[in-house]
Amino acid sequence: MSGRDAVADYETVNRELASYNQDLATRPQFVVATKIDALDEPERLESVKQRANADDKSFFAISSATGEGVRDLVNAMAAKLEELNAERNRTDTVELAL
Repeated sequence: MSGRDAVADYETVNRELASYNQDLATRPQFVVATKIDALDEPERLESVKQRANADDKSFFAISSATGEGVRDLVNAMAAKLEELNAERNRTDTVELAL
């Protein structure tokens, strides 16, 4: 939507998420800008990308209409899920030496 402050929207979502459930706010997060095929203000995209990077969050710009960026997002999500699953399995395993 033209004229919206993408960084302010990003901050609002994260603030509301944290106030709802602090545990959710600490989980890994991807920041995804959609509808880039209809982007009329590229500086808004760049500003939210910079903010996500400053917060050490993965950023993706995608277009469902053209498919741009979608494969990268899906691959990153799959890799992150594998990583989290491996971490969970490592912490769930206990070795006993007798």
